Amino acid sequence: MHLPVKPTNVPVPVIPHTEWRCIDRRRMAKTYVLHDNASRMAFVVQLLATNDSDGERYKLVVDGLGITVGLEADEQEFIGDRERKQARYADEIYDDIIRYSQPRDQF
Repeated sequence: MHLPVKPTNVPVPVIPHTEWRCIDRRRMAKTYVLHDNASRMAFVVQLLATNDSDGERYKLVVDGLGITVGLEADEQEFIGDRERKQARYADEIYDDIIRYSQPRDQF
């Protein structure tokens, strides 16, 4: 039996979680799933570099190719603009890594 289309070995597309979830009034988290170890490492390194420059803000839990990123507001504060900005930044890093790590067509 012959297949009408020759299958290719392309990584399965990863569908990211699209929403941050509030754990309580001071904490929020989101889980990102990457498609290989190099992408996972690039994501973690970029977030850790931000922690070094801005003080410790991101809490990271790595489980296989999944990374849960947590943000926490200062004591006696609610999640505010600073945490939302950090959340957007993590989303941008993830989007860039996914976009630039996809295989490209050979010419």
